[in-house]
Amino acid sequence: MAAVEIREMRLDKALAAAAAGVLGTAMVDNPIHVAVFQGAGLEQRDHLTTMFTAKLIDLPGEMFLAEQEGALVGVLRSYPCGAASRDSEDDQPEPDKRVRHWFEVWDRHDPEEAHRHLGPVGVLPPSQGEGIGSRLMDRFCASVDAIGEPAYLETDKPENVRFYQRHGFEVIAEEEIYGVVNSFMWRSADSS
Repeated sequence: MAAVEIREMRLDKALAAAAAGVLGTAMVDNPIHVAVFQGAGLEQRDHLTTMFTAKLIDLPGEMFLAEQEGALVGVLRSYPCGAASRDSEDDQPEPDKRVRHWFEVWDRHDPEEAHRHLGPVGVLPPSQGEGIGSRLMDRFCASVDAIGEPAYLETDKPENVRFYQRHGFEVIAEEEIYGVVNSFMWRSADSS
């Protein structure tokens, strides 16, 4: 296994596109993405990549990148939580309505207390299982612990719930969206 370097980066548009490509590939088969985009193929990956590119640019925050042999293999982004406005027009095409509903449910669970919102986090499939996600999370947890800030995230995979619990997160709520159970998780500022 080649050495992996974890770096904190400032985001520019080119880096946002590269990071979004990793996230779209890493997360195309996540249950909520399959349900919202109705599949896990190239078209759905492209929808996710476009969505993540916009999110990374519109909500800049802290970005940790994992590189292996000079190639980007993992991404973790977090940002200070704030009220996000979403378009609520009813004449959107079906994929946009599905995305909008998904985000509206997630927004309802977002705690009022100031916190660091974690997400998205993804590691390319060939590099999964090598501890890269844990190393990204360790850097994230160290950064919020250093300033005494709580953190929050959403996930749709039971194995992710267990992964985040190992990093001090606890499930505070769950809700089903399009037949997929989504877990909403909180990490107190004193979890270190």
